[in-house]
Amino acid sequence: MKGSAVAPAVEISVNGAPLDPAFLACLASVRVARRLSLPAQCEIGFVLDGPNAADLPGRVAKTLVRLAGESQAPMITIELNQSQLAEMAGGSRQSVNQAIGSFASRGWLRTEGRRIVITDLPSLRRRAGVPER
Repeated sequence: MKGSAVAPAVEISVNGAPLDPAFLACLASVRVARRLSLPAQCEIGFVLDGPNAADLPGRVAKTLVRLAGESQAPMITIELNQSQLAEMAGGSRQSVNQAIGSFASRGWLRTEGRRIVITDLPSLRRRAGVPER
């Protein structure tokens, strides 16, 4: 097997039980958050708890709400491509694209190249299960 390499594998467990795949996907989102200079701790909590934990569109909505931050602007532009969003939300790019398309058809956002423009933050907050401010 000259020229091939094998990467070491590590199994992570807590009290002998393997970690949930959603948590492991979340760890990847921390890497993206750091690349984008965002607070990484917010990405871990939402995948593991809350009413939308197993719901990818809910996780996408929650990720967008968190990226929008405290903005009160009528439209919020987020510089983020859908692959980065997929990694942060712990889903495939195709599934995230479907969620984005669904949100766009409802008038909650629109995409402009590598930008996502949130046009209805209150609706996105409701979908994410995040209380109004």
